[in-house]
Amino acid sequence: MKKVLVVDDELYMLNLLTVLLEEQGCKVMRAYNGREAINAARADKPDLIFTDMMMPLMSGEEFCTALKADPSTSDIPIIVVSALDWRDAGCPADAFLTKPFDLDEFEELIDKYLPKNQVN
Repeated sequence: MKKVLVVDDELYMLNLLTVLLEEQGCKVMRAYNGREAINAARADKPDLIFTDMMMPLMSGEEFCTALKADPSTSDIPIIVVSALDWRDAGCPADAFLTKPFDLDEFEELIDKYLPKNQVN
């Protein structure tokens, strides 16, 4: 079973992404800010990460930058889920999903970063 870390300070988004990912057969880990997420990513090595950008304690951009700079986590794909388009901000994420997101676009990203033959 593939592990996915979801990072967001909004409970609604955590719950929504958790349900959608569990429907895809993923085990979901959750963190409420970038600091918690760094610890979770280093300890549990998820196969994929979804993160918000605007969070307390550590922004999503700071979180992405720290993860990509660490050789032990640099290969974990990160998808930013945010109401703002951060593509040109220099964030080292692998993909961006703008809120509110289209379910088809979400599923395309899952297929890209967690191919069906690798889930479960």
